[in-house]
Amino acid sequence: MLTVAVRKGGGQIQVVEALALKGQPEGAAFCPSEDCGQPLEPVSAFMRVGSIPVRSFFRHQRGTAKQRPCWGAKGEGGLHFAAKLHLRTQLQELCEKGGALVVEQPCLRCAAGLSHEAVLTEPGDAIRIEHWLDPRRTLKPDVVLLRAGVPLLSFEVRAAHPCSPRKIGALTVAGAQMVEVDAWALLGTETAPTWRFSSPLPLKQAVLPVSRRLCEGCQAAQDYEAACERQAEERRQRAREAEDQLRAQRAREAEAQRAREAEAQRAREAAARRAGEAEARRAGEAEAQRVRKQEEVYDSSSRNDLWASRFGGSARTSSPRTPSRPVRISPSVEVLAHCIVDVCRPDGVRDEVELVLEREMGAHPQGKLVECDASNLRRGKPGVRHERQLLGEWTGRATKEPDLLLKKARAAALAAYRAVRDSGCVVDTYGGFRLGASSVGQWPDPNYWWEGASRRWVGAQLRDLLAREFKISESAVESRLPAEHFRRVRVSFSTGKDAVDAYVALGTAKFADWLGEKA
Repeated sequence: MLTVAVRKGGGQIQVVEALALKGQPEGAAFCPSEDCGQPLEPVSAFMRVGSIPVRSFFRHQRGTAKQRPCWGAKGEGGLHFAAKLHLRTQLQELCEKGGALVVEQPCLRCAAGLSHEAVLTEPGDAIRIEHWLDPRRTLKPDVVLLRAGVPLLSFEVRAAHPCSPRKIGALTVAGAQMVEVDAWALLGTETAPTWRFSSPLPLKQAVLPVSRRLCEGCQAAQDYEAACERQAEERRQRAREAEDQLRAQRAREAEAQRAREAEAQRAREAAARRAGEAEARRAGEAEAQRVRKQEEVYDSSSRNDLWASRFGGSARTSSPRTPSRPVRISPSVEVLAHCIVDVCRPDGVRDEVELVLEREMGAHPQGKLVECDASNLRRGKPGVRHERQLLGEWTGRATKEPDLLLKKARAAALAAYRAVRDSGCVVDTYGGFRLGASSVGQWPDPNYWWEGASRRWVGAQLRDLLAREFKISESAVESRLPAEHFRRVRVSFSTGKDAVDAYVALGTAKFADWLGEKA
């Protein structure tokens, strides 16, 4: 709000004086803006400008501010307005004499005042209030010092609040020099006189080529602190170098220790390898000796048979293999694991076998891996099995540890069926051993089927089983599976059985991708 105006003949007039002379020529007041100069009228009314109560102020006559906008028509405080007018008056006097504007900035450490020249004025310089610095009209400081229309120095007056960082940043980006002064420092207080251009101008903050400095005492203290910090940093650097050297020495010692341990480990492995080779040689010699003894026995038996045939005696024939008979597992026998095996022979015959790992509890525990006839198990009674042969038997510590016993059973089964695989048979173990006893009703469907056309075993899925698994009809199975990804074949359980329709997946094709819910 304007509380000070300009008389027609020059000079200032207060709003209280204008109210007393209202209607008289001596009470005429005009806007102090250089761009306006319109007549003002005093108003007696109570209102607040921020937190400051104002009881009377000047306002533009109706219609004049709209015709020519003016900064004096804004709701501006009297303190801020009076400080701007006083600053303009003092700067105009300084420019008329052509002197240097001296500013005072506080020391960065002790806040003592340090004076230096901010700008050198000339008689032709102009002082403007609320002047736009850019064509886009975005930067407008409170007071600006112009030389030939070019801004030299901008002034911001702090009354209620400091200049915003956004405005200071915009002035800095625009390349304008700016200082901020306190309104009370310009107008004076009970303890401080009114500022005159002949004395240094105290600043709150500034954007000047001459940055804030330190006084001599503070500069000496700062230099001493910097020297102490450099010495401390040098000591820390030496300590870090010593620590790095010690760490490197420890790393070299640890590397040497690891090298010695590795050399000792290689020596132990070489000794163990030599011991293993010696043991293998002894085992080979023992096996060769056993073979020689068997050959001697066979030669003796052949000679006896030849002698008996030559001299009318009957040759001794070996007794036939005892057929399998039902054996009921006793309560003292515990079944640890089982494995379903399909042996698909090259002639099209399927042999169904179950491997049972059992442990007999008693005074001398004993573990056994027994091969059973799975086809007879399906037709037999619950709890009855048909043994075919014993694949492994263990006693001692292995019977007390089920994991160790299962490991030995896997090794024995692998050794027993290695020759079967080598002979051209397809052996399907359905994933290997499973813990516990088997349930005949839960045995899996075969993975391999006999294709009579090509006379070989193929991994196929029966059409009716696919329809049952994905809960669709068999015709839907046939229509959904494309020929370029699935081959239709006629397969049977084994040679001589009835043939049914099945499909073989080609490449990486999957039945679920074409028959599932997302197909």
